[in-house]
Amino acid sequence: MKKNTRTKQSLVFSILDKCWNLDLKYEREVEPASTTDGHPIKQDILYMQLLLKPLGGINQEYEIKKD
Repeated sequence: MKKNTRTKQSLVFSILDKCWNLDLKYEREVEPASTTDGHPIKQDILYMQLLLKPLGGINQEYEIKKD
């Protein structure tokens, strides 16, 4: 059976400046899993990237909630 299921949704906010960039991304992801109750694993994740153009950048990932 084929089912039209969305497995990943995301919202991205970016600020681009001459000397730095900031990217914030919120993502809701559904992972298929073999569970006893038949429900998939759902995750809410927040990504943050700060790029200081002359120096380099920092990436960070936070898992907000996992069902």
